Amino acid sequence: MKIFKSRKKLFGFLIAVITVSAFYFSCGKGYDSEIPEGVEEHLVHFRNGNIALNQGNYVLAEKEFITAIEGYPNNAPYHNYLGLAYFFQKKYNEALIEFDNGLKITTEYGDLHNNKGLAFLALGKSDDALNEFKKALNTPAYPTPETAYFNIGRIYYTREQWVEAAFNFEKTIDILKKRKSQLHPEALCFYGISLMKQGKFFDAIAPLGEAIKANPKYLLAHYNLGIAYFTTGNKDRALKHFMEVRTLSSVDDPLYSGTTDYINKIKQGN
Repeated sequence: MKIFKSRKKLFGFLIAVITVSAFYFSCGKGYDSEIPEGVEEHLVHFRNGNIALNQGNYVLAEKEFITAIEGYPNNAPYHNYLGLAYFFQKKYNEALIEFDNGLKITTEYGDLHNNKGLAFLALGKSDDALNEFKKALNTPAYPTPETAYFNIGRIYYTREQWVEAAFNFEKTIDILKKRKSQLHPEALCFYGISLMKQGKFFDAIAPLGEAIKANPKYLLAHYNLGIAYFTTGNKDRALKHFMEVRTLSSVDDPLYSGTTDYINKIKQGN
């Protein structure tokens, strides 16, 4: 039985992100530094940088954030956003410097710890990343703890520590549900897979189904939900999801070929 964890390396999801509003990153207001009277030009540059960042123009965003910091160096969010501009250019060491510059201003800004963790993760330093994500959770009034829980879950997931991964993905999901926010398909899917890896196939059905509701074309969720149904004896529903994988994917996709044995067994009555 082959449970697909991902079609690509899990870190690949980071590279696919285009806007800074993506789930993995923390870039909300967080710690609001007091704006001195009579100083406004830096705000214009910050807003221009934010627009450029969301449009994927990271070089311009970098320039604008640097100018904003020159006008108001003691502003932690400015350093956070400049760090993100570096991050998206894969300048991970420069990003770390900016996140640290922000933390010198205040250690109570969870976004900086979370994003610093992502920079460490990009450099392959998962222990350092894990430490920063946990620091983010311990900062007072951290507005988006689900991002840190999800990133912690990702580390345990790649390490195949399924109990720890499941715990953190479940925390992510619970926070979003309590807040009545849009559900996160990846958190739901990875939670389901982490349960399956523990042999909890019945328990995995619900989160995998929710992942598909959130994203009907989520191949990884369809595939693993098919396995969950197959393993628990519901062959009709399993076939439905395996056929959905074939409809949505190409013949050279590993998930497409992975359905062959299951479909043959179902059709043969096994």
